[in-house]
Amino acid sequence: CYNEKKYKKAERYFQHALDADPLYPLAYYMMGLIFLRRDDTRTALRHLEQAIKIDPTSDVARKADKKIEVINGKVQDVIKKLQDRQKY
Repeated sequence: CYNEKKYKKAERYFQHALDADPLYPLAYYMMGLIFLRRDDTRTALRHLEQAIKIDPTSDVARKADKKIEVINGKVQDVIKKLQDRQKY
């Protein structure tokens, strides 16, 4: 579903996975990606952080950590642009 860009359907699928197993880091990671696609960064970060918390040494945690770094970098870029605009 996610690869087909059917995000609502994918969200339901992964939510069902989390309902069945609340310690399933891949489902949290995928939910994070879904929320990023919806421009809901706060919710995306919460899901990505949960994926890391559940299994910090997993491949999923490493991917989530990299995604968080990208998000934080974009946020910092926006902040810098806003600050630069205020100077003028």
